[in-house]
Amino acid sequence: MQHPTPSAALLAAIGLGVCVLVAGGCGSVGLNYKPGARSILDFQTGPDYSRAAIMARNPYNASDRFSGTLTLVSAPFASEDIYLGLFETNITDRDQSVRMAACRGLANHGTPEHALLLATALDDPSDLVRVEAARGLQRIHNPEAVPALLRRCVEESEPVAAVRAECAHALGQYAEPRVLEQLVRVLREDPSLAVNASALSALRALTGEDFGLSATAWSGWIDQTTEPFANQVMYTYRYFHRSPTLIERLPFVPGPPNEVRASPAGLLPRG
Repeated sequence: MQHPTPSAALLAAIGLGVCVLVAGGCGSVGLNYKPGARSILDFQTGPDYSRAAIMARNPYNASDRFSGTLTLVSAPFASEDIYLGLFETNITDRDQSVRMAACRGLANHGTPEHALLLATALDDPSDLVRVEAARGLQRIHNPEAVPALLRRCVEESEPVAAVRAECAHALGQYAEPRVLEQLVRVLREDPSLAVNASALSALRALTGEDFGLSATAWSGWIDQTTEPFANQVMYTYRYFHRSPTLIERLPFVPGPPNEVRASPAGLLPRG
């Protein structure tokens, strides 16, 4: 009796699965694994949040504080006060990588009051921290953060285009005349196309209109309308999403850490 021949695709999948399970293979595909695991069902493990919490408080090792803080950013329970307190403390750490991770933690788990800490972080000497703080302010709504965003979205106050772009995008949740004025100024004066695109996205969200990258057209429309925010749409922050890789399509391998489209914490629907 002749048995069916396995397809090439099946053999390739089996071979890849074996490669993943051999010693040292896990690190190459970014998996965590339990040493001494006896079956594929207990082979993989998630982050050790208890150890991360200890590392995040290590006063002698900045690398530990960074790794621990960044691990807690993805913890589903990190909105509890004890972890928010850790992010609040680490946002003033002497190491820039720790401050950056703390900004992300507050962005993902914080409340509107934490927007003020992120607004303060927009004055951080580190470019990376300022970018992360600006992204964080897209996820938390608090009108008291508007002055800092207005200041940091223009080139005379912020030399890094990536920071200006994130700040301009964050302004799309604040229906205020001064915000419209500053966003049109960005279109007119900023040399960075990325910053211009962020300003345009914010203007579209605030007004429901689209005059492209023409600062003149936007200024003319604003001057002529009495209710520029009448057709405002609900602002949503930038979020991470990508298709799974070949490895991530295998059984027991986690998919990409995709996020869903959402509005900032504290931003109420119009109505």
